[in-house]
Amino acid sequence: MTSDAATRVSNSATTLFVGIAAFLAFAYWESVSGMFQLWQLSTHQHGLLVVPISLFLIFRLRAETDPIALRPSLAGGLLVAALVCAWILARLIGVQAVEQFSVLALLPATFVAIGGLGVARLLLFPLLFVLLAFPFGDVLVPGLMAVTADISFVLLQLSGIPVLRDGQYMSLPGGEFVVAEVCSGVRYLMSGVLVSLLYAYLTYPSHFKRWVFVSVAVVLLVFGNGLRAYLVMAIASASNMRYLAGEDHIYFGWVLFGLLIVAIMWLGGRFADEPGDVPSPARAATEPESRGRAGLATLGTLALIMLVVTLNPLSSEKLGFVKLVLGLLGIVVAVVVAIRYGAGQGGTRDPAADSRFLRSHAGVLRSAGSATAIVVLLLSGPILTSLLESSASDTVVAPDTGLITHCTGRTAWDFDWSPRMKKPDYEQALSLSCSERQVGVFVAAYSRPVQGHELVSNSNRIIPSEYRHRGRSNSDVEVTSPGADTWNIRETVLESSGSGTLVWYWYGIGDATTTSKAVAKLMQLRELVRGEPAGGHVVVLAVGTDGQDLIGARELLERLAVQLRSADMKTMGTAT
Repeated sequence: MTSDAATRVSNSATTLFVGIAAFLAFAYWESVSGMFQLWQLSTHQHGLLVVPISLFLIFRLRAETDPIALRPSLAGGLLVAALVCAWILARLIGVQAVEQFSVLALLPATFVAIGGLGVARLLLFPLLFVLLAFPFGDVLVPGLMAVTADISFVLLQLSGIPVLRDGQYMSLPGGEFVVAEVCSGVRYLMSGVLVSLLYAYLTYPSHFKRWVFVSVAVVLLVFGNGLRAYLVMAIASASNMRYLAGEDHIYFGWVLFGLLIVAIMWLGGRFADEPGDVPSPARAATEPESRGRAGLATLGTLALIMLVVTLNPLSSEKLGFVKLVLGLLGIVVAVVVAIRYGAGQGGTRDPAADSRFLRSHAGVLRSAGSATAIVVLLLSGPILTSLLESSASDTVVAPDTGLITHCTGRTAWDFDWSPRMKKPDYEQALSLSCSERQVGVFVAAYSRPVQGHELVSNSNRIIPSEYRHRGRSNSDVEVTSPGADTWNIRETVLESSGSGTLVWYWYGIGDATTTSKAVAKLMQLRELVRGEPAGGHVVVLAVGTDGQDLIGARELLERLAVQLRSADMKTMGTAT
């Protein structure tokens, strides 16, 4: 069998990876499509490249994985079962992060369960690399914003530039600046870490060197973003906002990031091992000159990947053609590298190699029973979830605000902020006059915890994010109802211009309440299993404090909270 024929027939590891990825996309389509939507956002666009890169890395190692027969793994099967259970729970109670991570983790776990530990050890990095597609960058934004503000502030002080800082806000002689979410550098960090991991894997055989390189890259990327913020503020201030005060500061940032990535790779190349020191059989078989060309092509591919990932957030129409050209160049270079590592192996396969090739596929056939069991296990997740969701109640239940006594003048919500709940099945926001004080009452209720249509979600805001910097305290207050029932309410005090607003809120699911999002999710799961309405509701109470009268405000809200807690739960209808 010639090398051309061998190239046309995919090796078992590559075929297995593609088959598992396609099956998971089919069986868990809603979770995968949810991730795909997040990958369209600038923070997570690197996720579109992760699985194809993993596939390329697996295909590249086919010469080493071909001789290994695929054998089922019990440990892999148990891991698949655990991940399916995690997905079911996350799906039922609407925990999107756990749901999506479980689906991604199922790809390497299923590969181990069907292919076995032997081949998985050789493909450990490509299999774990898949997890980088998990869209988790948003959780890093607050911390990165703070670090960026710290670095830029210190650099401004060291430069002798007068600066006054109030949190994320900077006052310079030439203007006012704010380190906003888009300035956090999370896009730099995510795409930079992806490229750094690939570069370290392809350059260093030592795990120690790989981790050192990636760690240094992370530090340089974070510092580089702080340096970018410093340069933007310093130049914009010195030029009286003529330069780097508009869209040009975005382009400046990407150019600086590109230079930083190139510098990181150049620095990493200074500590690369000599070709003869690399123990990989695939690399040892090549001549030094060929290895140099292949390394250059790989470096070019990584650079183009970085450019495609980082330029895409610049949605200017003028860059549409440039992005298209860069994308096509990236594909062409990737194909060239694939050919270099693939068909370029050359030579004729000997009978022993053909025998190993056939044995590896015969191993797949022998494991058909185990593979079938894994497939049934994977399908059980969506099927069981669908059955539980179809049997769940669609009833929307919320406390009846009409039972509030000693308050008059029901009008629309009359504060400069309001809670924001995504797609509630029932919502009421009103203001009442209670003891000559204006009190806000907000109630939102859901029928059941459906993804994107749920009580507890990162998309929901009891207090909008633009008002969070006004929060002075955030703690639980214990309240006792007339029936000696004690329960907790979350309290926040918002301050602005010498006045303040006292805010109380709690979640109610079934006959219980909580201030914890995690506990609320577990309570929803309990109600789902019972077949009871599991969507739950949230109650928010707000009253002005005049900057001082917290005791009186608490007493007033406590009276209202007890009335709402003991009021009859009213069926608001059935969700459509």
